[in-house]
Amino acid sequence: MTETRESAEQIPSGAQRQPVILILDSLLQHLPWESIPVLRGQPVCRMPSLHHLHSQLVLEQGQEQSALRDGVDPRSTYYILNPENNLPATQVHFQKMFEQQAGWSGLTGVAPTKEQFTAALTDHQLLVYCGHGAGSKYLPGDDIQFLHCQATALLVGCSSGRLQVEGQLEPYGMMQNYFLAGCPCVVGNLWDVTDKDIDRLTEALLNSLLKPGEGKCLATLLAKSRSVCRLPYLIGCAPVVYGLPVKFR
Repeated sequence: MTETRESAEQIPSGAQRQPVILILDSLLQHLPWESIPVLRGQPVCRMPSLHHLHSQLVLEQGQEQSALRDGVDPRSTYYILNPENNLPATQVHFQKMFEQQAGWSGLTGVAPTKEQFTAALTDHQLLVYCGHGAGSKYLPGDDIQFLHCQATALLVGCSSGRLQVEGQLEPYGMMQNYFLAGCPCVVGNLWDVTDKDIDRLTEALLNSLLKPGEGKCLATLLAKSRSVCRLPYLIGCAPVVYGLPVKFR
């Protein structure tokens, strides 16, 4: 704790860290470490282990087009909005915005097929999922594992980034399936969230991503978007970044 306080005191107000990657054990991974004072507002990502980190780096370095090296093109986006058709306020909030974005395609108010969800992950550079959970009812984790996924995924549903712990086993969840598929980065929620507040955060994050400019780090933009929530230390703390600190073009 002494080292943490000293480190915090050495960071000038308004200074920007390089991205911090957290590797957390089963007892710590469910806590929102990204929102403690020393890290709040800074770019923070999570990885399950050093092995996963090394594997992701090797995979990205070996690809002709790398999200880590070349950045994510936000014009290559597929969205899945209100797939169960029971989030009318969320649909109203985002439908016009999504449909007006150049290069975006997707579905609104209807459930995606396995083929459509698969194509969203393999043929696009960004997936925006605004529905319940992580979308596993449309494309199960066992199917995701065998994909060659190039999309960075924003999974805005309740507990979409939650990892389960059973006995002495390592935490598991949908994030591992995305990692096995080679997904460079996933944003998910650690717990259940209210639709209005998470919609505010999602809108702020997407607006930041879509602004012209080079080298916009997703983890940095997410950290800055937390403050728009009316419950910044409840709903605002829920979204976390799993994977590499990718940037947007």
